[in-house]
Amino acid sequence: MADTGARHRLCIADACHSGSFRRVAPWDFDPYYEALETVGAGTAILLSSRAEEASIEVNGLRQGVFSHYLLKGLKGGADRDGDRLVTIGELYDFTARAVRRYTQAHQSPTIQGQFDRQLPLAILRSTP
Repeated sequence: MADTGARHRLCIADACHSGSFRRVAPWDFDPYYEALETVGAGTAILLSSRAEEASIEVNGLRQGVFSHYLLKGLKGGADRDGDRLVTIGELYDFTARAVRRYTQAHQSPTIQGQFDRQLPLAILRSTP
């Protein structure tokens, strides 16, 4: 990852791929890109569990507990300050709290690296 030359690097384990959302989205991405320009460079590694823990899968969720809350957070559940941007700091805090609560502290997501907690990861649509 260090050899990419990218200013911002994020690795999420247990995440889905994404498409070219900017071309097809009917909403304004300018606030996202403006926020992206203001944060420092870095690398964040967001992992579903500690080294000694299993990542729990639940049939009722149809995916892992970590993925469930990661996606819920990216869709707006993590936007604690209501600015319609989900930052890496907000996403980690939301996901870690929710996963620990759901698994009764048997699984604890971790985050590592040197990064700006204000790094935006998602912008929320103002209308559905």
